[in-house]
Amino acid sequence: MSLTINHQTNDISASSGSVTIGGAAVGGGIGEQEFTATGAITAGQPVGINSNGTISTAVVIKSSVQKPTLTNPLSFYGAGYDVAQNKYLLAGRRGTGSGTSVAEAVVATLSGNTFSFGSSQTEFEGFEPSALAYNVVYDAGSQKNLVIWTRPDGRARSRVGTISGTSVSFGSTATAASGTGGTERVFAVSAGDNKVVHIARHEVGNAGNYNLWATVNTISGTSVSMGSPVDVSGAQLDGGGGLGRYGLCYDSNAGKVVVFYVISGNTTLFCKVGTVSGTSISFGTAVDTGYDMSVLRPKPVFDTSTNKVVLVFADSANLNNSKALVGTVSGTSISFAANPTEMGAIGNPKAVCNSTNNTIVLDYGSLEVVKVSGTIVERDRVFTYTDVNSTQSTLIYDDDNQSIALMADQQGDCIAIKTASPKFVGLAKANIANGATGKVTVTGGINTSQSGLVSGFDYGLPSDSATLVSGSNNKVGVALSATNILVTKSAL
Repeated sequence: MSLTINHQTNDISASSGSVTIGGAAVGGGIGEQEFTATGAITAGQPVGINSNGTISTAVVIKSSVQKPTLTNPLSFYGAGYDVAQNKYLLAGRRGTGSGTSVAEAVVATLSGNTFSFGSSQTEFEGFEPSALAYNVVYDAGSQKNLVIWTRPDGRARSRVGTISGTSVSFGSTATAASGTGGTERVFAVSAGDNKVVHIARHEVGNAGNYNLWATVNTISGTSVSMGSPVDVSGAQLDGGGGLGRYGLCYDSNAGKVVVFYVISGNTTLFCKVGTVSGTSISFGTAVDTGYDMSVLRPKPVFDTSTNKVVLVFADSANLNNSKALVGTVSGTSISFAANPTEMGAIGNPKAVCNSTNNTIVLDYGSLEVVKVSGTIVERDRVFTYTDVNSTQSTLIYDDDNQSIALMADQQGDCIAIKTASPKFVGLAKANIANGATGKVTVTGGINTSQSGLVSGFDYGLPSDSATLVSGSNNKVGVALSATNILVTKSAL
């Protein structure tokens, strides 16, 4: 038997015989193949292929939208994931009714596809914080959450948050030196050894140019202290209309902080590698990436499986074709691949590393799974969603639930998507016990184990259901009768 996969259409065709997938013998006639099941499978159910070659029921891969029910509603602007507690910390702003506002935090828990929320909200800033200027960072060394924000005086603040059950408590506030905060944006990353590095901008006089300052936050118990700010850009940072055209990630292999930023005037995208020492950070020579970026801000991510820094961004030379730039840190510098992967019109997506299956997930209004291969990026699956405002949400990987969580847009909407769920391969021909081998109807075959279908209708498998539904969304087949469906496409 030969099994042919068309990688452009994801269609499968088969001729009689047998083949081995993932070490498991697969056999059968045209339109049906045998697989070994992981978990019990019922006749007619959609099934998907696992990374080891076995099959499982195509599970629900997207949760419903869920949000906290609060006595005093918040506008959410940031979220983080506490790995030790398997909890999320959502930060937001609440109007006091007197023209001012305070900042508060709420604890959330994800179990499977269900979120639950603490009933109380805890204040961490009693004065009006700047809108959209919140970061929540989990530091694995201290097993604490650091909330960082700015106030209208242009100075960044931070507090240590300790989660206990469904509540959070905060230590004392650390304040950056005068004039070192960002007028609009502050971004932060855990940098090992109880350190969190945040970067923020500060306007230089009235010239319209900005400094990009980097500051080390050191966590000790429930307290945090800020070191002296270090200038990254030399008063050349582009103001970007308040959008903050800079971003950072942490290379845990090299132990370095990697900062991307756009300088004023010509939109050139530069990169610097930072080394944390004690309470300060120093940077190597600026590296010109060779590209211009004029839309929004860079959102780099570190891929722990390949030890590469990845940045997907819209090159200003062609805004309809974003590029995936792969970089390698060496010492205090970074080098980039000469030929970045062309990604199409996806802008500057958020990015997060999925350490369970060694992929990167991009968020640009849809979730796309990509994988670093050498110095290029391979593209895989796309998951669509319309439930959450992606421009305001935070993208988080939850390793306990193996889910990608989009959390805390201004409405507090939260969803979870299992991007590593089994890929649809066909429909079970009969019941298959856990560990047993059974037949699956694949592309070109007719599955006779359905019920209630409408003859001539297309049927697909939605991203939030394990049941076939009529319509062409994610189409997998066409009904021949109430019980029979011709499988026309697979996603193996």
